[in-house]
Amino acid sequence: MYSTDSNKSVSSLDYDFFSKELRCFLQSFSITIYKPPHLNVESKFYMLCPIFPKLVTANGGDKMSPISPPRHEINGGRTIPFRGALGTLMRTPRNLLLTVLGWSGDAPTFTIEAFDPRMNRWFYVSQQGFIKRAYHGVVMLGVLIYVIGGYDGRICFDTVFCFNVETREWYRRSSLHVPRCYATCLVYRGQVYVMGGFDGEERLRSCEMFDQDIRNWKYLASMNEIRSDASGAVHKGKIFMCGGFNGIDVLTSVEIYDIEQDHWTIVGHMLSPRSGHVMISYKSVLLIMGGYDGEDRLRSVERYDDAESKWRSHVPMLSRRSNFAAAILDDKIYVIAGYNGYTTFTQVEEYDDISQKWKWSKGINKHRSAHGACVFQDTMTISMCTSTGKQKPIN
Repeated sequence: MYSTDSNKSVSSLDYDFFSKELRCFLQSFSITIYKPPHLNVESKFYMLCPIFPKLVTANGGDKMSPISPPRHEINGGRTIPFRGALGTLMRTPRNLLLTVLGWSGDAPTFTIEAFDPRMNRWFYVSQQGFIKRAYHGVVMLGVLIYVIGGYDGRICFDTVFCFNVETREWYRRSSLHVPRCYATCLVYRGQVYVMGGFDGEERLRSCEMFDQDIRNWKYLASMNEIRSDASGAVHKGKIFMCGGFNGIDVLTSVEIYDIEQDHWTIVGHMLSPRSGHVMISYKSVLLIMGGYDGEDRLRSVERYDDAESKWRSHVPMLSRRSNFAAAILDDKIYVIAGYNGYTTFTQVEEYDDISQKWKWSKGINKHRSAHGACVFQDTMTISMCTSTGKQKPIN
């Protein structure tokens, strides 16, 4: 059941909006619907789409499906609205950094933010509909952001959604074989891989790949270790997985997946146990950043020595963080928000290999952890306004 901040049900609203048939149904069932805190009372009508995908106007006019949210309601925060919206048009840089969904306060958030390095500013991305997820996987293929599995505070999901950055629309994709939150997701050779995670009852070592030919998921060989809240990366043509939590211990082990042989091999151990960390391949160097070692949140960074197959200490971050997001934009590593052991926060750091130093970057608008990040590698026309817009949920 969907609850509102005011605990006010649809049955108490003005029924003149609805058709006679719909009024009769609502009189039989008192339905409480979800209302995000920034929406006004009228916006509750937008939340009806999971229950009644097609609404009829009171005068019997044309059906309205889907319901398009208004594009320029002023609610604070800077937003990238839909294409064609009124406002000042501009061209984005070649690459655009995006941070997607996550946990904020005591609940998951539906917001997506985009970073424009030329303006040094984060903007909200308008959406036609929304989903709420945290501890999900995020990868990008072309103009589509894949949101894989995740958790909404109650349910661990097997669902997969795609968000089109250009049209701002959400699409449903084939579901995973099992529910997964805390899973590791990445793209290799145009295929989406999902490893480990938590299904709501057990930590996992199973892996899946989305087969583009059959448009469905298939199982791969399982990892040697059970891993949730782990991290992975593609480095020099190999898939690396490291750390995570097996339900008892925070892990130090690292393993590599052989795609041709469909086989995982343990290849060593990190200097420190880590979960909620990020592994990233940056200019031919494999780095592991931050996380949680079972006692403290970390700011330490490790670098993989390919020649000796060992991990070395690297330049530490400025702040301790776990369950954060990271991505490479314009030859810099950006680490975004996360959890410091006390609270979620908005702070962003950037690192480049020329100075070999971390420095503070522009913080995001909404504090969050357990989110994802990706880079949109294209140009598009956008316009700026001060709005988060009215949204409707996607089932």
